[in-house]
Amino acid sequence: CSREAITSDARRWLLTDHGKGRREWGYVNIKRRILVEPLMADASCPVQELKYYCFGDRIMRLLQIVGRSDDNMFARTYEPDTNDVLHITDIPAEVTHRLYDGGLPATAARAEALARRIGVGFDHVRIDFLTNGRELWLGEMTLYNQAGKLSRGGSDPCHPIAQAWDLRRTNFLRNPPQSGWRAVYVRALLRELDRQ
Repeated sequence: CSREAITSDARRWLLTDHGKGRREWGYVNIKRRILVEPLMADASCPVQELKYYCFGDRIMRLLQIVGRSDDNMFARTYEPDTNDVLHITDIPAEVTHRLYDGGLPATAARAEALARRIGVGFDHVRIDFLTNGRELWLGEMTLYNQAGKLSRGGSDPCHPIAQAWDLRRTNFLRNPPQSGWRAVYVRALLRELDRQ
């Protein structure tokens, strides 16, 4: 890839405004920057992404992506059993329907432990790690997974992810105390959440 092509891509990325275009208000005031990092991969250790969907310290989904940087992208989803142990599912990922048939990298246990520790402070956050199988890097944390949409069961209140998402843990309901009409709304919402 030429320097000109990379510069053109970078300019296009900097012009993308997810805050306004997708109504992801949390991104509106963030100044966009390009970060240049050392190369993580080599031929013997391709980079993988591990995306943990956390609800507090509970992980309700793991998406493993292999080969995003080339035309051979594969993915695998994992979901927890009743003991919160993650197991492979046959559910295709949104990013590709090509199932990855390899195992998790050696760094996955460390990534999972870190995701649980970070997730404690959030009602919901997706925490992404990059790994070459030997080292682990925090890639991204987002509150707007796929622009806030959950493709499978997102509107089903009985879906395990909906059950795991405790809205009482949101910052709006916890800190700071709301006043005026917001306080009335908070009391009504908490009553309904407690009833359910």
